[in-house]
Amino acid sequence: MNRTEVMKTLPQIVRLMMLTCLMATTQAQEVSIPDPGLNAAIRDALQKPAGPLTEQDLLGLANLYASRRGVRSLEGLEAAHNLTTLELEGSNLTSLTLPAGLTSLTTLAPAAIN
Repeated sequence: MNRTEVMKTLPQIVRLMMLTCLMATTQAQEVSIPDPGLNAAIRDALQKPAGPLTEQDLLGLANLYASRRGVRSLEGLEAAHNLTTLELEGSNLTSLTLPAGLTSLTTLAPAAIN
C-alpha cells in the first residue's frame, strides 16, 4: 500500500477499532442481581462462584433452575437474553413480572406468588 491508500483507509480502521472497543465495554458491564437466591442460582448455573457478573456472563445463561432458593425478585435477569428455561418453584415472589430482556424464554416452571 502506498501512503495515499493508507491515509484513505486509516479512518475506517479507527472507526472499526472504536466500534470493537464499544462492543467489548458493553458486554463487560456489570449486572446487579440484588436478590441473594437468584444471584446464587445464576452463579451456580454459570459456575462462577465469585467476582462480578457481567452482561456477557448472563448471555451465556440458557437454563436457570432457581427452585427453593427463596427468590423474591427477578431484577437483573433482563440481561439474560438467551435464557430459554426458568424454574422458580418454591420462590417467594410477591408478583410475577418477567423482565423485558427474556426474549428467548420458552419454558417457565411454576412459581407460587405470595
